[in-house]
Amino acid sequence: MTRMFTHFVAAEVAQPSPTIRPAWRPILLLIAALAAVAGILAAPTLMAERSAAANAADAELTMLLRCMAVIKAAMALAAVALAEWRLRYPATSRLAVSYVIAAALMAAGPGLIWHMATIVEGAAVFHAGLAMLLVLAWLDRGQSQRLFARGRIMSDLR
Repeated sequence: MTRMFTHFVAAEVAQPSPTIRPAWRPILLLIAALAAVAGILAAPTLMAERSAAANAADAELTMLLRCMAVIKAAMALAAVALAEWRLRYPATSRLAVSYVIAAALMAAGPGLIWHMATIVEGAAVFHAGLAMLLVLAWLDRGQSQRLFARGRIMSDLR
């Protein structure tokens, strides 16, 4: 599956194609926010009885897993910021959509973990988004290196 995804995005990155302008930025932020809210709201309605049993089982485990959910939320916020920075510059439509999907998956994971009923599903969603983001960053390294070489990263941070 990774090979298929790598081939799908690599073909788009390697071949010159029409690029899109930074219109993806508001879409990325909206979809990431909606995914985070959906992750928070979906878990209690899907498995309310499992959530109550999980919270009553072990208070220390609940506290540990919720702390991990907060850490994953911070990582998801960093991923959304990274994708938002990358989409300020022209990118192919496949690459932009892939960045948006990866950030949305990472944003949805911590909300699912927080409710303690869908820990495995939340972790799977989060790590799928993280893996996708890492593959995208690796495939997009030529363009990102050019952005770093031009000094655009430093001008964006000021």
